[in-house]
Amino acid sequence: MSKFTQIVGFISAVLSIAAICLAVYNNLKVDRLQQHFEAIKPLKMEISISKPEDGSEIRDFVTEVSGQIIIKSPDNTAQKTETNITIAEKGIEVFPLVRPLSEANIWYAQTKPSINKDGIFTGSVNIGDKEGRGIGVRFQIVMLAVPKGTIRQGDTFRDLPPYGCASKTVTVRRI
Repeated sequence: MSKFTQIVGFISAVLSIAAICLAVYNNLKVDRLQQHFEAIKPLKMEISISKPEDGSEIRDFVTEVSGQIIIKSPDNTAQKTETNITIAEKGIEVFPLVRPLSEANIWYAQTKPSINKDGIFTGSVNIGDKEGRGIGVRFQIVMLAVPKGTIRQGDTFRDLPPYGCASKTVTVRRI
């Protein structure tokens, strides 16, 4: 066997072992995420955005976002519970995501809002920036409940994550 053939065989063996390790790691990671997603499934939630209203025109690049999270019981009636504590106990976080309806079309995770015991959330989102980018552009806002640690402020997404609970999308225009 030539020296070259031995080196190629050794490199192939190392890469094969690395591929197997990576596959096992990814499988374990998916299983852990699946466990997190299961925490949201039995917790029937509805999220609604009340501010800004759909079709609003926004002047400032920072705008208030508010609304309500309702946790429902198995019979689909609203539960009398401290929503913020229930969400925390289940390991769920709520994030607003914003995307410009332009060529970029990417969702940007914003700062988590505060949530009170009645499920009322308040926070803010950036619509464009203070230098004026985004003026004249329409933006979509959505509130998304996800397993804790799966999204961080500043994360970007081409598509919304396919898990969790989402509000209806609100479209606004920056003027």
